[in-house]
Amino acid sequence: MESKHPLRDHYNDLSWIHKKVKKINNKIKIKHDKKLKFLKNQLEYQTSFNIVNKNQHDNKNIYVENHSDKMFSEQQLKVLEKGLKYVPTPKSIDLVDIITNVETSLNSIPKIVKQTAISEITEFIQKWRTPKCRNLTKIEEKLLKELRSIKDIVIVPADKGGRIVILNKDDYIFKIEQKLKDTKIYTEVTDPTNNIKSALSNFTQKLFQQQKITQGQQKYLTSIDNIPTVRGQPKLHKIDKSMRLITCSRDTIISPISQLAFSLIKELRKTIKSNIINTKNFVEIISKIKLDSNDNLASLDISDMFNNVPVTRAIDIAIYRIEQSTAFNNSLFTKSDVKQMILISLNNSFIRFNGKFYRQKSGLPM
Repeated sequence: MESKHPLRDHYNDLSWIHKKVKKINNKIKIKHDKKLKFLKNQLEYQTSFNIVNKNQHDNKNIYVENHSDKMFSEQQLKVLEKGLKYVPTPKSIDLVDIITNVETSLNSIPKIVKQTAISEITEFIQKWRTPKCRNLTKIEEKLLKELRSIKDIVIVPADKGGRIVILNKDDYIFKIEQKLKDTKIYTEVTDPTNNIKSALSNFTQKLFQQQKITQGQQKYLTSIDNIPTVRGQPKLHKIDKSMRLITCSRDTIISPISQLAFSLIKELRKTIKSNIINTKNFVEIISKIKLDSNDNLASLDISDMFNNVPVTRAIDIAIYRIEQSTAFNNSLFTKSDVKQMILISLNNSFIRFNGKFYRQKSGLPM
């Protein structure tokens, strides 16, 4: 007997089962995809440790040069290629460091500006969350951690060309100390911190008593005790691969008074006809020069230019031109005040390296 019921689509009756099965299949697929990706990464990591000697990767890698006795994998060198200024995504923020830097930076500014800045920084800290995306893979983070754990090497930028150089730590220290043994430029001294603090304290106290600076400014100008350190940059373009010494003076004992002096004299650069502000400015200048087909462009270099700057003469020139500075004219300082600021800044060219203190006897630190 023929059924009178309409035909039914039994597939639709079981649609919930199909959806459930599909969902389970997707979960399994995602799980296995993750597992496969993990295994691939592990294999890639293991493969990356086909160690190559330094002569081999010197030829292969144009960004990193290994002059140490250690051997590194291509993957380790690839991580270094990102550059020494490359900042991995932070996993947390250092509240103590932030508070310290904020207090130091805002010490001498008007109260209303200080309160506004603190309010905005506080809001930022409260809203900060760990970033979901990171700019290094887990493998790269592991490689970076391994590089950091090697204590007998140093990784520094080359003096020119933007390359990164790996050196034996002992060789690095030896080359810097050889430069510091040049008695024409440097002399070893005892810790100069107390003498510098005394000079700063006397000078800033005088300015405060004359009502030229506030008590907050006086405190800021004497707030740091650190003596500048020195680091070396290998001159790969030189045959002997000698070292250029760079003084690291940021956030050191003289930097607050130096910043104050610089704020008053920086406009004077515009009063010098031969002054070049930056590379863009240089290109603009030379693009306006008409050259004949027989003309040649020559570049002249000065040997140890900073070490040979006549400091006294440079200060005299700055003071002679100081009235052309708007910042100076709008301040309460006299020429004598500015000269004293510069003298304190430049006559205390002390550096610290490997537990010893040195004074630069001539010229300016680089």
